[in-house]
Amino acid sequence: MCNIKKAIDNIFNDNFCAHLLNFLIRANMTTSDFDTRGQVFFQVIKKWKSDYLQKREAIQLLGIKGWYFDITIMEFSFHFYSASQEELEEYLFKIFLICEFGDLSDDEYNWYMNKFNKEFFQKHYPEFQKLFTGKEQVISDFEKNICDNFQFEFSDKCTVQLTKNTFIHKIEDYEKESEEKFSWYCSPENNSVNERVIENLKDQYPKYHNVVARLKDDLDILEIFRINEHNCENRMFYLAVRQDSVCLLAIQDFM
Repeated sequence: MCNIKKAIDNIFNDNFCAHLLNFLIRANMTTSDFDTRGQVFFQVIKKWKSDYLQKREAIQLLGIKGWYFDITIMEFSFHFYSASQEELEEYLFKIFLICEFGDLSDDEYNWYMNKFNKEFFQKHYPEFQKLFTGKEQVISDFEKNICDNFQFEFSDKCTVQLTKNTFIHKIEDYEKESEEKFSWYCSPENNSVNERVIENLKDQYPKYHNVVARLKDDLDILEIFRINEHNCENRMFYLAVRQDSVCLLAIQDFM
């Protein structure tokens, strides 16, 4: 049987951008043409969504460490336990890319389409530039901007396997901590000042509570992994693996 933890460790580490760039090249998702940058990439992401994404739900709570606490829950029809180690790593890349690029806002999309600031990176991050050496004929500014966005996202030993009880307690704690903070906004002395915040978020807490309850009652979950710590710099992911599907919780709590 494949080793899921090993596959996750092989990808989500200090060399994540190198792994990601090599995967994009192997999957024929890159182009060296500035005018067509990103076109094939987004076509492939769209097809993967159609093939593998079963459900997506976005929830926004009041931030715990930052301002807003954004949670995306995604269900995928990947069969991890029948996959080879190579296939498993491919599945992980697909899950990550669908999560990160499947529903970009216009501003996010436009950022990836910008000209890559080569002079800035030559001056401040010369080591980062080495990532592209020898690949200039098959990549554009689009792929360079992707690598820029994720160059500090993951580190060695940033993944850990959790018991289901630990996982449930943690996501219940998120709800509790956020709801306690939200209750302050709803108090009589504050609610008139924070009417917009209350209106935007009041329906989100029941939605999140239902997600937690579903996961708690889900007897098909066999293994759970956390990728990254909860902080205000990088996104954090929980991967809950079943026999014939995978659930991903992507969480960000940016300042």
